[in-house]
Amino acid sequence: VRLNIDPGTLRVASNNAEQEEAIDELDIDYAGDSIEIGFNVTY
Repeated sequence: VRLNIDPGTLRVASNNAEQEEAIDELDIDYAGDSIEIGFNVTY
């Protein structure tokens, strides 16, 4: 799972071993620097 936070936008992306992928973008109230956060869901 990966979160990308940019000014005004949160993008959530995920994929699995079957090569399926989901991406969603949300409007947010954020004006700081871009941030990328990743989570290992199998850990």
